[in-house]
Amino acid sequence: MQLKYSEAGNGRKLNMIQECLVGVLLAAAFMAALCSALGISLSPADLPAGNPADGFISLWNTAADRFGENNFLILPKYAAEHVGTGPAVALIGVMLILFSICVVRSHLRPLLLFYLVPFVFMLALGLDMRPWTGILFAAAVLLSFTVMGSCSGTGLPILREAAVTVLILAAVMTVWIHAAGITEPQLLTDAGAGIVSRLEDVRYGSGILKNGELSGLDSRKAVNRTALKITMEKPQSMYLRGYVGEIYTGSRWNRLSNQTAYSFRDTGYGLQKRGFSALTQAACVQKLIGQKQGGNRIRIRTESADRRNSYLPYELMDGNIDGMVNFADAAEKPTGFRGASDYSVKIADNQTGVWTDQVGRLFSGVWNDARARYFVSESHYNAFVYENDTTVSTELRALLKKRTGIGAEGTKHMEYREAIEAVRKYLSGNFVYTEKIRPVSGGSDFLENFLSTRRGCDVHYATLAAMMFRCCGIPSRYVEGYLVTVGDEAEMTAGKDWLLPENRAHAWTEVYVDGYGWVPVETVPKYMKLMKQADLSIGLSGTDAREQAQSPQSSTGRDTEEPTKNRARERRVLWIFGLAALCVLSALLLIWLAARFGRRLMREIRYRKAFLHRDPGRAVRSLYDYMKEKGFPLSEKAEALGCFAAFSNGLIQERDRRDMLEEMKRGKREKKQRS
Repeated sequence: MQLKYSEAGNGRKLNMIQECLVGVLLAAAFMAALCSALGISLSPADLPAGNPADGFISLWNTAADRFGENNFLILPKYAAEHVGTGPAVALIGVMLILFSICVVRSHLRPLLLFYLVPFVFMLALGLDMRPWTGILFAAAVLLSFTVMGSCSGTGLPILREAAVTVLILAAVMTVWIHAAGITEPQLLTDAGAGIVSRLEDVRYGSGILKNGELSGLDSRKAVNRTALKITMEKPQSMYLRGYVGEIYTGSRWNRLSNQTAYSFRDTGYGLQKRGFSALTQAACVQKLIGQKQGGNRIRIRTESADRRNSYLPYELMDGNIDGMVNFADAAEKPTGFRGASDYSVKIADNQTGVWTDQVGRLFSGVWNDARARYFVSESHYNAFVYENDTTVSTELRALLKKRTGIGAEGTKHMEYREAIEAVRKYLSGNFVYTEKIRPVSGGSDFLENFLSTRRGCDVHYATLAAMMFRCCGIPSRYVEGYLVTVGDEAEMTAGKDWLLPENRAHAWTEVYVDGYGWVPVETVPKYMKLMKQADLSIGLSGTDAREQAQSPQSSTGRDTEEPTKNRARERRVLWIFGLAALCVLSALLLIWLAARFGRRLMREIRYRKAFLHRDPGRAVRSLYDYMKEKGFPLSEKAEALGCFAAFSNGLIQERDRRDMLEEMKRGKREKKQRS
């Protein structure tokens, strides 16, 4: 008998050790995946550096930067001493190990959702994660799942063996992938991107134009749907800028990367504190030159248009729009789950038809402090624009120079009037506008195909014009959006809803005029008749606008660093982290208590049920096991009855059950008296 119970005790100890090891493995795998996703690098030297309080703030700031660079998700950052994240990560790691051991020992499989939900959330956000960490985490969860089931008597040994096999394979694959530098196959990458795109179409809807996608561009079909519902206090024609493409890949126009946009955040913050924003630059210039601004309130409701984009006019007067975040002064990016559906903005009178006149008045007016401050701010944004919106590959620059004969030598900046007239003349004289087009075959460059076929729609014209302007040294971008035409303006009624149809969807080029800002440049003859066009013969002199500006002396002028947060905010952050740590410790305690007393309660219930089993022999055996487990003193009678029931085939009767119950009660009283 003693041997039997010794073996049972040893088995329980081995199970406990196994569960603890699996808990440690689960915590380590989850921490590795988390650190990889958030870009946190760890080394033994980092662990003792600094204090945990500043470490937690540094950890938060690191995570905020990661989300910002990867998803342009703007989170607040806080001032702290420049220390590593090692102390905070080490403390979190210890707490996570304790938590994971409790989870595995509780045998409650639903608790694994504490690990799976954050992991899936990180994948959904597209956070870059090393492949080996994902494989290791998946194997650790599978192993935990099977151990938690098998130790409770509900799992299958074969599943545990499979989990261990997967874990070993994961370790081997991890070393191999890490050493060989293997990347994901392009076919798999494209398939994943296609699935994400379709899901986003369901979430946000889709219009005629496809957010910079060029390779699948097909004949434009007549659609009678309403794209936008617009209400204006005073009707006026305008370009409604939606998707802004700044990086040409040969098959599509991409936005600036989230990382580039996020890197501009501090600069943009400083400029906005000084009253400068590229989104409201035209209205700002109108104020500087003393022109009456008027003011017009416009409400835009999205019907069938793509809700991934906000559709805003160039005449915007206030860039702070509820439910949107400024994306590198290129657009207001919706933050809601369903995107931009209903928003109102204040705008100035039409600027896109008179911008040349305003440029002339801006540079010919009397110099004052307001203009000096404006040009200092504009110079910083100007540098950002030239860095990101003048890029042309060497091959494409050579091709365009050969085919069009248009372009500046080296880094020279052509005059605006000369460049715009040359681009318009080349496009109108060498290409046929048509909306009946065929998709570009896979692998072919969109512009090369257009230059060969010489037939295309506004997307083709806008793409070629944008790259030609860049070859002229002028920053340019590709834009998709909607037009409120001069004809629409005449038919609209103040204060009444205007249903803007899908056939007002349009793609155009915008160029950056130094000192003034972004302006739409129409290159399709058909659309030049629909929209007000600026007179290029006035306002633009023989030199570019940068040479007209009197560059004021200033200090750095940036003021771009976000103000240092005061100590009260730091204390609030510490309180938040402290409260979070307390919640985690409380959860650990509750799980431990639930596991300890829950399992004890379940055993008590099972034993009580066994005591009343219809087979008296089984009931006596259960009573004997229960008394041994609880450490009750056993009389000779109890020992004899228990051994007889366990090892004999003799008949156990109902009176034996009653006698054993009395022995259990006696043993319980005796143990209580001894204690």
